[in-house]
Amino acid sequence: MNREIISRGQAVFLLFVGLFNTKFLIINTYLAEVAGRDGWLAVPGGYLAGFCLSLFIIKLANLFPEQTFIEYLPQVLGTILGKFLGFVYIISFILYVSLITRLNTEVLIILMPETPPLAFNLLMVGLTIYVVKKGFEVYVRTCQFFVPFVLTGLIIIFLVGIERGSLERFRPFLEFGMEPVFIGSLRVIALLSMGVVFMAFWLAYLRKLDLMEQISGGGFFIVMVQMLMIVVLIISVLGVESTLFHTFPIFSVTRLLEIADFLKGFEGILTIVWFPIAYMTIAGYFFPVAVGIGQWLNLEDYKPLVLPLALIVLGVAMVPENFEMLKNSLEDLSMYLVLPLAGLFPVYYLIARVRGVGESD
Repeated sequence: MNREIISRGQAVFLLFVGLFNTKFLIINTYLAEVAGRDGWLAVPGGYLAGFCLSLFIIKLANLFPEQTFIEYLPQVLGTILGKFLGFVYIISFILYVSLITRLNTEVLIILMPETPPLAFNLLMVGLTIYVVKKGFEVYVRTCQFFVPFVLTGLIIIFLVGIERGSLERFRPFLEFGMEPVFIGSLRVIALLSMGVVFMAFWLAYLRKLDLMEQISGGGFFIVMVQMLMIVVLIISVLGVESTLFHTFPIFSVTRLLEIADFLKGFEGILTIVWFPIAYMTIAGYFFPVAVGIGQWLNLEDYKPLVLPLALIVLGVAMVPENFEMLKNSLEDLSMYLVLPLAGLFPVYYLIARVRGVGESD
């Protein structure tokens, strides 16, 4: 397959998309269930663990330059086991993209109840097919365009919303000790694990891998701060008990916001933030599906696979019967499949060094 090239500057945008994505819609619910008002303390620990995993992925990328994890796993583990695990990663991406597509459909039902969900699915899948066929470089350039708007919108929402918050909603501090915080951190790393695995795909397109550890650290820190802002905002405005009753707490918060008793409509700003993130997440995570299967089958071109794979994603997205089933499916997929798969990369690196495969650092 033809190898496209991206720059280190573009890598920052890919880190944001992979590590932030649409989980900002539900992270407060996941954390409130296990850590309550101390859920915000779980965010730094989760992202720190994710950053540590990313260092091993970068080391593997240095050992196998211009190769995705689908390509180098057979070299590290042997053809049979490497091919098998590569296929498992592809299946995990298919399931994850499908559930994220359905998650964003649920958002649309709340924002635009008169719009048929199928219309959104067709629009999002259509955009995904178009950009995936255009190539990874085109996708990255769209991320460069959208991410600054997303960051600006999130900062505006936080600055306006935090004035309505109350520190009393964070007390008593550590009421149940550190154990709930540790469990919350595990949920955070599970939610961002797919972004970590995604990194093992797009590093193959990076022109230069030097300084990537510092870039990764900066990217993880930026996204961690953004996610922390959202978690703190929702706890301070809604409180833990109210958060658990809202499907998407961040949308509920923005509907309460106003400036000077007349400037309202901040849910409109959040919609502007949400839709680009939805597009970037679905399209971005679809690349390892299409390109990965092409590499797994040793095809010269992955593009003929895009349409049938998109139809599969669309079909799987319709499987959850309701939002509760969707939420549980996404949590189980992240915790019991994606997180273990992400946690295997240090093992792959150790095996590669012991076996002496790949290029020297």
